[in-house]
Amino acid sequence: MSGRDDGQRLIFVRHGQPADVEGRCIGHTDVSLTDAGAVGIQRILENLAGLTNSSPPRIVSSDLKRAVDSAAIIGEHFGVHVEYDPRLRELSFGAWENATWAEIERTDALRLHAWGNDWLRTVPPGGESIDSLYARTQSWLESAQAFDESTVIVVAHAGSIRAALTLLRGAERERMLEIAIGYAELEVVDRPPF
Repeated sequence: MSGRDDGQRLIFVRHGQPADVEGRCIGHTDVSLTDAGAVGIQRILENLAGLTNSSPPRIVSSDLKRAVDSAAIIGEHFGVHVEYDPRLRELSFGAWENATWAEIERTDALRLHAWGNDWLRTVPPGGESIDSLYARTQSWLESAQAFDESTVIVVAHAGSIRAALTLLRGAERERMLEIAIGYAELEVVDRPPF
């Protein structure tokens, strides 16, 4: 891994509002942006430009469509090719994917309540653990240190962004849900030289 002597700015962008997700359990389910979601991403382009220190950023995105669509808007604005990395995906909810929370409550209430009461240690049926989410996010953060660009725009999801921010800030995992990041919102972390 090559070290950087000027540090690195990571700009995390949560994808815009996705279509048909209201009341649904959506993790790895592949859904598109709404028109409003695309507008939300367009609204933050000026802020992103101001945060890039006038140099072309590297843009890396989750490979799920709602992030891909969001990253495409950003990439076009900067004239930069977007890279895709599945390590930036949202948490997988396995058998619960794309079901409504009401359906899950009706058909799998015991496991849903167990997960709700201890989401750090309980895994959705056929889904992914928080440990797995953190491991793949940590792996991506380590690989990003080798990037040549001093500014990286990372288009991802609430779960993977919260995991990354928790790791970068040295916070406890139990506090990850305290990090509020809405659709088409961003968080900036300036990493020291490494």
